[in-house]
Amino acid sequence: MWKIHKPNINKAKQDLDKMINNGDVPITDKDALLRLYDNYDNQAGHVSDKEHNSIPKLTATKIHDAYEKTTNKMDNQRNVFTYGEYYYIREELMEGVRLCPLCGIAQDLTLDHYMPKSKYPALSMFRQNLVPVCSACNRAKKAQPYINFIHPYYFIPPTRKEIFLQATIKIHEKSLCVFLDIDETAFTNYTMVEKLRSHLKGINSEFRLQNAIISFLQECFVGKYNNENEIITSLPLLMEAYHLYGKNHWKLAVLRGIHDVYHRGEIDKFIQVLNYITQASRDQAI
Repeated sequence: MWKIHKPNINKAKQDLDKMINNGDVPITDKDALLRLYDNYDNQAGHVSDKEHNSIPKLTATKIHDAYEKTTNKMDNQRNVFTYGEYYYIREELMEGVRLCPLCGIAQDLTLDHYMPKSKYPALSMFRQNLVPVCSACNRAKKAQPYINFIHPYYFIPPTRKEIFLQATIKIHEKSLCVFLDIDETAFTNYTMVEKLRSHLKGINSEFRLQNAIISFLQECFVGKYNNENEIITSLPLLMEAYHLYGKNHWKLAVLRGIHDVYHRGEIDKFIQVLNYITQASRDQAI
């Protein structure tokens, strides 16, 4: 759910050469920008204001403005899309990314500046600072300090256990609620626990995930199994089907949570409520 492949920093340096050749960056600032890039990479996705401000303001502004050339736009007169000369950066960064790495829900990906380009314009075109995320996470992140969120390229938590995302399934008379939390005992550093909790809160995942989780549970269980033994037997196969998402993806956490439902003796109640929710949704759609 959290980590995706980090871009090759050498490609970022090639981008810089292209910007210099195109006149978007003065060659006199190349060495300073290379230092900034190396500092960002060595410091796991962060530079200080002092490090950033070593780049002349005029150059930083030109880099900020060049970011527009990573997009495509509709030419209404010719009814075709035109592509900026740096559009290839966007294509390469999004290649192979199936789900938003911040929430693990959506596929409508856009590029987010991890350190916002409004405050750190010199990083506007730096690949390591450009993360494919969904539009909902992009909007949520813009309204808060970036430091509240994990950086998907550099996320390597200090853990005692591989699995740290937990899902608790609460069953009410006619509803299911699933709560995600971080297993504190999995970490050697409580600061990381706080960071992950602020991340979950920041992307409104507890709210956004409810509908996604119900849809996922319906897909997995409604109309497919007749009793609790069949459901428990199916769990290893279901978990194997989603293992490529990573052990801390919310889908695997939810499937692990089914074991707790089983141990509480509530599988039958779980299926009854899930069937009720499914039928109610169908009736409402009609």
